[in-house]
Amino acid sequence: MLQREYFQEQPNNYQIGVAKCLSTAKVEVEKSKRTLFELKYRVFYNKPPDSFDSSGTLMPTLNHDANIKS
Repeated sequence: MLQREYFQEQPNNYQIGVAKCLSTAKVEVEKSKRTLFELKYRVFYNKPPDSFDSSGTLMPTLNHDANIKS
């Protein structure tokens, strides 16, 4: 509904570009909030992540080293 109203105003290319950037930023904020919530949940319940991405976190290394020493 908002999109229809927006295009009825006949925005110029700059306004369309700004609207797209705002929309993309909003999606990224929501993803970040969801990720933060999941991380807080895992920390609170001491749950390790199901899989680790290629960004390389220290947590698997630390857990692996602790298991070897035991």
